[in-house]
Amino acid sequence: TDPSRMRILVDEGNFGHGQPNGADIMQGFQWLVEDAQPGDSLFVHYSGHGGQMPDDDGDEEDGKDECLIPQDYRSAGMIRDDDVFKMIVAPLPKDCRLTCVFDCCHSGTILDLPYMFTADEEGCAMIQSGEATQLDANPGFNFDVAIQQITQAAQGLFAGNPQMLGLLNKVDGSGGVGNLLKGFM
Repeated sequence: TDPSRMRILVDEGNFGHGQPNGADIMQGFQWLVEDAQPGDSLFVHYSGHGGQMPDDDGDEEDGKDECLIPQDYRSAGMIRDDDVFKMIVAPLPKDCRLTCVFDCCHSGTILDLPYMFTADEEGCAMIQSGEATQLDANPGFNFDVAIQQITQAAQGLFAGNPQMLGLLNKVDGSGGVGNLLKGFM
């Protein structure tokens, strides 16, 4: 295993690439996806604290955002599920595989994905028998918010390309690239 292809954050000792504070976690997320290409397989493992906080943009059915709680949360705040989606899901190209393991409280929807699988007795039995042919729709997923977040990520990726920025800046409430992106989802 090539250590240059990993980022490890630990809260004890002088090992890894930093501390599990908010800035280092977000920098690690950015590092992971910045050169992602179709065919790549990416992996995230987070063992730490997770929680919930009041939803700040109306996209959560229960009125709560799930969040990661970094080491410096008292001074830097928590990392909302909306931000995790923007940082590690929205920027990925088609055919890039992302596997995430979040070992923390409230992690079931930390990525704000449109589909879900429940690994209970019934769900696991369906996988083992081959009966599971599709995932269930996540009733709390908001495609309009996801399209806005994907568009923002694309604007960051194409910051140096005026033609692409012009196309992306046409996104508004009436359609534009938003309707184009809906066709791919």
